[in-house]
Amino acid sequence: MEQQVPDYYAQISERLANILDNVGYSQADRQRKVRVATDAEILLNLTSLFSQSIRQSSPYICGSRSEGSTGPGLCSDIDLLLSDNIFKVVTDQFGCQPDKINYLILTDAHTHPGYVKLQRVMSRDYTSASLIPDVCVPCRRDSCGRTEEVNLIPNNVHNVGTIINSILFPINKVNAGPAQHYRHSLKLYSSNWVYVYRCFDWPREGAEWVSRPRRHGWPTAQQIENVRKHGCFTTPIGHRGSDEQHLEWRLSFSLAERDLTRSFEDTVMKVYVLLKMIKKTFIEPHLGDAFSSYHCKVCMLWMREQSPPELWRTENLLYCLTLCIRKLLEFVTMGYCPDYFVAENNTYDTKVVGATRFKLQMLLRCLLSQDCRFLLAVECCDIGQQLAGGLMRIENEWLILEEVTLDHVIFIGAACECRTHMMRKPLQSLINSVPSYTLIQAYRCLQVPLCYIRMIICEKLGFHIASICKANAEKNCSQECIDDLVCLASELLTIGINIDATSVRLKLCAMGVVLKAYDQTEICLHHISDHCMKYIYSCTGFEFMGPRVLNCSLISLMENTEIYSSLELLQNQSSFVVIYQPSEIYIAPVPLRMEMFRSLVAPPILKYFWYEWAVVDSLFCLHFLQFLNFSRQGKIQNKQVAISNMIHVIRTEPDIPHRDTALNLLGYCFLLENEPQKAFVCFSKSLQILPYHNASKFYLGLLLQKVNATQKIRMNFHR
Repeated sequence: MEQQVPDYYAQISERLANILDNVGYSQADRQRKVRVATDAEILLNLTSLFSQSIRQSSPYICGSRSEGSTGPGLCSDIDLLLSDNIFKVVTDQFGCQPDKINYLILTDAHTHPGYVKLQRVMSRDYTSASLIPDVCVPCRRDSCGRTEEVNLIPNNVHNVGTIINSILFPINKVNAGPAQHYRHSLKLYSSNWVYVYRCFDWPREGAEWVSRPRRHGWPTAQQIENVRKHGCFTTPIGHRGSDEQHLEWRLSFSLAERDLTRSFEDTVMKVYVLLKMIKKTFIEPHLGDAFSSYHCKVCMLWMREQSPPELWRTENLLYCLTLCIRKLLEFVTMGYCPDYFVAENNTYDTKVVGATRFKLQMLLRCLLSQDCRFLLAVECCDIGQQLAGGLMRIENEWLILEEVTLDHVIFIGAACECRTHMMRKPLQSLINSVPSYTLIQAYRCLQVPLCYIRMIICEKLGFHIASICKANAEKNCSQECIDDLVCLASELLTIGINIDATSVRLKLCAMGVVLKAYDQTEICLHHISDHCMKYIYSCTGFEFMGPRVLNCSLISLMENTEIYSSLELLQNQSSFVVIYQPSEIYIAPVPLRMEMFRSLVAPPILKYFWYEWAVVDSLFCLHFLQFLNFSRQGKIQNKQVAISNMIHVIRTEPDIPHRDTALNLLGYCFLLENEPQKAFVCFSKSLQILPYHNASKFYLGLLLQKVNATQKIRMNFHR
């Protein structure tokens, strides 16, 4: 029997919906969060694909941030599942692959619903056993006498997490069940990492979800088919009440949940957000994490399936919220909250029991007894005060700005890490891997990350070919061959020049100095000085997630909060350094070539992976190229201004990256100016900053050779 809805519910619902829109939970905000999570996931997968030091793995961003159900006031963690691609879970032996470590899903009378056991499949048909790495797999016999894998991820699987740890800059790590909790060094956000095994088949345990009747047509047949294609994950944790807890693996349908929650209508999502705010305000202080956001999600999935779509209108927002709280109370009263995909699995089991269950029941009854007045006490984003009319919209704009900035930080971190790993990969293998990443499942229709990667490849390939052109010109190759290469390099660099705002343009200026095109180089340098200085100043260090960058991001967003472009912001924020790789040595100025030979002994790869690169701060590089170009043109006054600017940057910029390289370049300028004492000071300070793997040793040798030659000339003159 349907309840009589009070007339004032519609008015309060409209006001509540407007408040949620204003504080960062509108449909546009939700789409932005989903887009950022999707783009970041693509880039993390590409980072894994292009990484050389670790085995390829697949990260998946799930949870509230990927669904768009978080925002200001909730501060949800970033949930990531990391699956090593060498492991494969199958529902039958026909799905096994010879080049992977295969596990078969098994259940028995002792296995709790929603949990399975994994048995390694040893098939004689495997002809590629040499491709399988040596992985220590802990096994034990279960109550049926079968050899099952213990739910412990092997240690070498944990090593794959190093792809992403550099993005998060964690300062502490806490193990929480199967998850590892990381917190960003600036406390901007935290993340939960879960190492899982992927099963691409839909498990038999979820067959009831596929076939059960649905009166209201949600999810649709097409949605069900799409969800089935995701399969599931097996998570290394057993049921707490099981005697074979160490052998059980929990089934996780995170990708299926993500797809379904993303399909929620606007009102459904707002009710979901309000449930999470109610949990945080009224329930969490009393029960801690016993009742979690996952229980709210399960409730919303059941409610959406069991109710007609016309119910979820804006004017029914408050009524739908009341129905969902009643549904939660129903689950608590029964002591049974069925998992959405495996209904036999009670998600309250071992958590919402005993006194905890009684407290939750009382809290929910108390909320319902207050009608809608409890909303006035919701603290998240001051929803209660705004509902009472105590706050203006303008006061909440900073909350939205901070959330937008956080989304940018996540995307920039993933993209910069992807770019770094791509640059570390040899050019030929990078080109060969292009078809691989374009075929990544579910990502082919998305343009931003793939467009970004395409620009990286074009920029890298363009400068590589330009370097070949310069080398061939010095070897007196045919002019026709050189012209063809120049045309190809120009076409590639035309695409790659927009990978960032300044660094590629600065490399083009440096190439102009090397090729003695001084007039064109001067025009380009003037253009950078006049139009790109704000991008150079936006970040002066590799700590691109530091407070300085965030402040700049906030300022840029305050100027125009309606425009959102991850790619544009990325172009601005990745402009802080100019990088030359060994393949580009012929188009680099002489002092930067010397930076590629800073050490005769190979340093540790992980810590000094850039030791054979020439890396210089963009701001300093601009003034250095101005000095070189003005020196070649004979413009003495402009040259002195450029060298003064270099000195000013070193003295006033404490966060300048690769300060040792900047001092070496300044010392080189003093050598050209015939001021050996100032050059010696620069090289000495550089050596103090970086005693090992520093090109200043070569500079000091050149300086000593020049001083000795001068002394000999003076001695011969006096004689």
